[in-house]
Amino acid sequence: MKKTWKKLLAAGCALSMLVTMPEITVLGDELPEESVVVADEIDSEYSNVPDDKESTESAVEVEITPDNEELIADEEPSLIISEAEDVLEESVADSIEPLVGESEYGFYMYSNNGSEITIDSYSGADTIELKIPETIEDMPVTIIGSNAFSGCTNLKKVDIPASVYSLGSSAFSGCKALETVTFHENNGYMPGTNQKFALSIGESAFSGCESLKSLAFPESLTSLGRRAIAGTGITAITIPKRVKSANYALEGSLVEEVIFAEGMTEIPDGVCRPYWSDTPTYITSVVMPSSVKGIGSYSFYGCINLTDAALPSGLGTIGENAFSGCTKINAVDIPASVSGVESNAFSGCKALETVTFHENNGYMPGTNQKFALSIGESAFSGCESLKSLAFPESLTSLGRRAIAGTGITAITIPKRVKSANYALEGSLVEEVIFAEGMTEIPDGVCRPYWSDTPTYITSVVMPSSVKGIGSYSFYGCINLTDAALPSGLGTIGENAFSGCTKINAVDIPASVSGVESNAFSGCKALETVTFHENNG
Repeated sequence: MKKTWKKLLAAGCALSMLVTMPEITVLGDELPEESVVVADEIDSEYSNVPDDKESTESAVEVEITPDNEELIADEEPSLIISEAEDVLEESVADSIEPLVGESEYGFYMYSNNGSEITIDSYSGADTIELKIPETIEDMPVTIIGSNAFSGCTNLKKVDIPASVYSLGSSAFSGCKALETVTFHENNGYMPGTNQKFALSIGESAFSGCESLKSLAFPESLTSLGRRAIAGTGITAITIPKRVKSANYALEGSLVEEVIFAEGMTEIPDGVCRPYWSDTPTYITSVVMPSSVKGIGSYSFYGCINLTDAALPSGLGTIGENAFSGCTKINAVDIPASVSGVESNAFSGCKALETVTFHENNGYMPGTNQKFALSIGESAFSGCESLKSLAFPESLTSLGRRAIAGTGITAITIPKRVKSANYALEGSLVEEVIFAEGMTEIPDGVCRPYWSDTPTYITSVVMPSSVKGIGSYSFYGCINLTDAALPSGLGTIGENAFSGCTKINAVDIPASVSGVESNAFSGCKALETVTFHENNG
């Protein structure tokens, strides 16, 4: 016989749901009047809940069969009530809109991970001065989310608590009235602890804050996002010593002077670099402390108004493209401590007239430790105003096209240079002098990389200290006419003078014991080759 167990307490649960509403707690400031839910509105939300016994009972009927009769008979009443509550709770939840979408603290909308608070947005459009709380619900506020305060056009002052270690992208972008941003020197410290986090400021964090004329970053800053202060009124900025990541950080800004804080050891890659080549830059001066040991890749690339960039004593390396395209720099003094000028470091510096090295380049200040100086590919290429350049004796490596496109017509290669393949390619050099004391002419030193690249070398001078001429050293020097081989020379390398179509006479010194393959191949004008009876 079919029996029906009617859960009569279900109606009581429904009544309980009407009386006992989910608790809504709002911390801090009172909510705006329009966000308060009144009791009558709550009652109306529940007006569709059935209140007659028959309809309520039918909604929770459970059929009893011989298979489940004993199980249900033994069931605790509390379990029956719980099941009825679940049914009604699901029914009611489906019939109303949620009252609270996310956690709220005054005008702040926030989220948390159980230990830290992220400010997601702020609805106080009329706020003029704002001190962001250090804690909410006894948890530290550590992150200002992306676009959290974006468009708060009336905001003039904001105080960012010491607990914050991250400002998301566009966090304050478009706050046109913003005049004052206060960080704290210990930004990133967790309240009540000694735990410290590095502060990061995201892309375009303050972009479009046109009333912001100055900004003091805290020492804890380590990362500054692209266009962080674009469209502000800031004209001078100090980059704290711990900043490691700052690619394109000053793009789109009006900054004219950049000061790197004392204690910084590496100028960040691309810090002053514009992302687009046609983006205007206004930087005229950069100040680097003596603590700086390296200038990063592209650090000042494209700073077309930069005129003052004194390199600090103690500097070790000048990175790839570091000053490339700085078209108003006219003089550079390379400190004695520098051991590396990397590829394209000064390429395209069209106004550069003077580059000063020091005889002891590579020595570390206060020590006797000496490093070999290397100059990378195209390091000074395109410096069309550069008419002369004296390399220091410490130079050991000269990169391809190192002085291409300059106005240099005569160059001396120091005696310690071992690597210089294609070094003079693309240059206007006519005379090459190899310094006294050199023993091996470097491979490919005067060779063009492409056969149709013009070369202008007419004369090479080799000292008596030279014992060997490297492979391809003068290959393709189609204008070379004067290349007297030094007494004491031992070997003439593979393809050493191949393609030198204007050489018409060669005297092979008695000391020479080897003329390698293709040494003079393709010397179409060569009429006379003189050996000596005692050659070798």
